[in-house]
Amino acid sequence: MGIFNIEDMAQQMVTAASRALSGKSQAAIGLARTEFPKIARSVEFIESEYASGRMSQEDARSHLALQENSVRTALLAIKGIELIAVESAVNAALDVVRDVVNSALGFALI
Repeated sequence: MGIFNIEDMAQQMVTAASRALSGKSQAAIGLARTEFPKIARSVEFIESEYASGRMSQEDARSHLALQENSVRTALLAIKGIELIAVESAVNAALDVVRDVVNSALGFALI
């Protein structure tokens, strides 16, 4: 395991996204519980690959962007969820872990 507590990170992200989606859709909140832990695991993978020299900062940012877009796409597929709610959820989830992730990696990933 890397330098992150992935379970805590994922829970923080799910909680923040759920707050942002509050009043929108239970399906969206359920999906957040599934999708945001994937981003947390991706951050762990990025940390490991970057630390070993197998991933550049540019590749790390691209990898995270793919995961973010996957979450956005999944949330937008839920009827009644508008783009602004999806963006708020993704931004809230990433904001709660931004400082710890960027500090640990030594560059601005998020």
